[in-house]
Amino acid sequence: MLTEINNPPLFDEDSRRPMGTFYGRRKQGTQEMKNTKYAVGVVLGMLAGAVQAQSVDVPAAEALLKKSGCMKCHSVSAEKEGPAFKKTAAKYKGQADAAAKLQTHLMSGPTIKVDGKEERHDIIKSKDDREIKNAVAYILSR
Repeated sequence: MLTEINNPPLFDEDSRRPMGTFYGRRKQGTQEMKNTKYAVGVVLGMLAGAVQAQSVDVPAAEALLKKSGCMKCHSVSAEKEGPAFKKTAAKYKGQADAAAKLQTHLMSGPTIKVDGKEERHDIIKSKDDREIKNAVAYILSR
């Protein structure tokens, strides 16, 4: 009822005891508030995870990496001539500049060691910054 919202009951109907502490008024900021804050936190956490998961266009990233020849030497989980994407993601985990470092590596073609010999790393075959950032996010999310 509307009157109950404006004038909450002073006594618990089951036990007929006063509600709250001061003259039968309800306490403010009780367990209900804690539960509400917890529920909001859980929902926001789930939304943040969903946004992050949606930020990588997996098919586009895989297509670009395949077109660029990356999959000849790398894979998601197995070691080949180059490190697996999982190993690369673990290497950069927690580093704020991880995406920038990896993007520079993919775009600059640095000298790398393969089987003890120095070789030049292939450059990713795209000039589109969004495609490259998507591929970087894909590698770091593995």
